[in-house]
Amino acid sequence: MSNVKLVKNDAFYNAEFDIDIFLYWMIKWLNVETTNNSSKMALKNMAKKFIEEILEEKLDTEDIEIHFSNKNYYSENGSFIDRILGDCPILLILNRNQNGNRKYIYFRDFSYYEYSKDFNEYNGKLIKLLKKYENLKENEENNVKIVHFSSDLISRYEKEEVEEISILYDKEKFLTLFENSKKYIDDSIFDSYYNQIKQENKKNFGVNINENLSLYLVLESYINKKFEDYDVYRCFDYIKWLKHEFFIECFCVNLIVEDKKTNNYFLLKWFNDNKIEEKTIKLIQKELKDIFPNFKEVNYEDIDCENNEIPLMCFTVNLDSSLKDIKKMVDKITEKIEKFNKMKNCRDIREEYVEYFEEKRLKKRFQAIEKLGKSFKF
Repeated sequence: MSNVKLVKNDAFYNAEFDIDIFLYWMIKWLNVETTNNSSKMALKNMAKKFIEEILEEKLDTEDIEIHFSNKNYYSENGSFIDRILGDCPILLILNRNQNGNRKYIYFRDFSYYEYSKDFNEYNGKLIKLLKKYENLKENEENNVKIVHFSSDLISRYEKEEVEEISILYDKEKFLTLFENSKKYIDDSIFDSYYNQIKQENKKNFGVNINENLSLYLVLESYINKKFEDYDVYRCFDYIKWLKHEFFIECFCVNLIVEDKKTNNYFLLKWFNDNKIEEKTIKLIQKELKDIFPNFKEVNYEDIDCENNEIPLMCFTVNLDSSLKDIKKMVDKITEKIEKFNKMKNCRDIREEYVEYFEEKRLKKRFQAIEKLGKSFKF
């Protein structure tokens, strides 16, 4: 590695060098002649290792096509390649003329919002296009790979969600690839990009990714699909889903403020606009305890009975719980609370809660404006 000192006329000095451009540059080394040049050979080996990790097998072909998008010229009526590159910046095709041994790798910029909404639809669209234009057979569908990439650090929950059915490369994974290759490479473009994301990583060192928000994003998508008739409300520090009077909220609380460590809790709540007496609350808690033995009753002294959302029972989520484990908890708790609501013959609160929630939000906004106004008074 040359460790060149960046100067102002350097192509990547103090600028956002988009990762899709670097990715295209790196993959192109697969088709470069590297005889008698150790640095070029190292770049080619890095690109080869990258593709082998994706394929989970050795890359032993020279039949490689690499296509890069130019979205300014994208057209629905264009060629197969044009149509594909309208949705992904890079397409890699291996052994295109060998039926049964063809492989297609699509590289897409990662956004969880887009991923959660259209991955299955997008995957189906790719397969349909390949069948139409490339005569893809059913036994070749596993040879189609979608790789999501990002120059940012991605939370563990989003990684786990994506990697169940797809492939994800974030900053951490790219840095590992670069670290394993850098000592053999002497190239200013590689050095510039490596130094850029390494510096960005140092700036971000110690800054906690908002794992909780990430978890709630994933759960929002999951609950909307799994429990379609529930209304879901999500914020930075909680997610709640409800249909009847007794509902569930998942929220986070700081454990150690200095370390920004948080813990998540499942909370069973009761939506009720009447003032509830202590004996009624304790009776409900007793009934819930029989159904949720691992939950702890919320102390009556900690309950604001004037609040329409009354917290009843709480369960601490293990910090090391995987997304899969948390989804299982969501399923189990939701099924149990639904049975409890039926047993109590509870009313549907969805429309009522919308009005309550909007009123509550407006009240908070007015309070914030009023507080801001007071701060400007002399």
